[in-house]
Amino acid sequence: MAEDVHRLLAVFSYRLTAADVLAYERLSREWTGWQKVGLILPLMAIGALAGFLEDWAGWWWWGTVAGLLLLWAASGLAILNWRIHRRAKASAIREGQTVVEEWGDHLAIRSQAGTLNLANEMIGKVIVGDHHVFVLYRGGVLIMPQRAFADPGDMRIFGEAIDRRSMESAP
Repeated sequence: MAEDVHRLLAVFSYRLTAADVLAYERLSREWTGWQKVGLILPLMAIGALAGFLEDWAGWWWWGTVAGLLLLWAASGLAILNWRIHRRAKASAIREGQTVVEEWGDHLAIRSQAGTLNLANEMIGKVIVGDHHVFVLYRGGVLIMPQRAFADPGDMRIFGEAIDRRSMESAP
């Protein structure tokens, strides 16, 4: 393996698109603290209000509350979806044409956003999907679409090799 460290193993070139960034956004992840608060606080407020007004309110009030809750949820989801799409489009424009060089001990990444040498020790998790490889590292993610590879098998081999090398080099 030592001889592979100073040798260029492969070069991948592609243009990142908003659809690629959205594929990463659609990965299921744990909710952040703010997302949990944004869901729990309104539900707690509605529960407390319902407890205080239980005897006083009639069916019309509960219908109004249910309608407002549905309106709140729908508008929140619409805003969230709009922000995710806007952020994905901006990220794709910022990255633009990307070249990834695979070396034995690191990935050299060049894009319109800049240059990054990502050592194997810095790689946290590698997710190989059906159409993308996601290389997660502290501070970001490298998104590599299937079109950067000769075929889906090459994509899977690349993802597994990067994952294996990052595990072997982890302290």
